[in-house]
Amino acid sequence: MFLKSLRVVFVAALASLSLSALAGPNDPLFINLSTDEMHRASMAINFGKHHTRQTVIH
Repeated sequence: MFLKSLRVVFVAALASLSLSALAGPNDPLFINLSTDEMHRASMAINFGKHHTRQTVIH
């Protein structure tokens, strides 16, 4: 039981130190478009367009 708890804490600590959490203001945005659902893909594309406009304005 102790080892399982220790492993959970260790994995949580590693996840909190993920490099994706350290993305800078000029780092590219990755949007995954691998889906068969047209609505999801459309939402992702619109999100990317909106994000691009917001970063260009600032």
